Amino acid sequence: MIYAAVSASATPARGVNKPAYDMIVQALGGLMSVTGQPGGPPMKAGTSVGDITGGLFTLTGIASALYHVRRPATA
Repeated sequence: MIYAAVSASATPARGVNKPAYDMIVQALGGLMSVTGQPGGPPMKAGTSVGDITGGLFTLTGIASALYHVRRPATA
């Protein structure tokens, strides 16, 4: 059996049981501080970076686990 879980925060101090939205994750992660115009206010990235990459990393982990389980035994 392969099990995958995704969480926005791994530590209780950062709110492990709280919902997370992409804009919040971008702000907490510092991404918004490096986007937008120089000297301007923080700005959200043009796409949902946190949502997309979180899903892609989860997919990569699941695919890797499936490959590991299904690969032929080597001598």
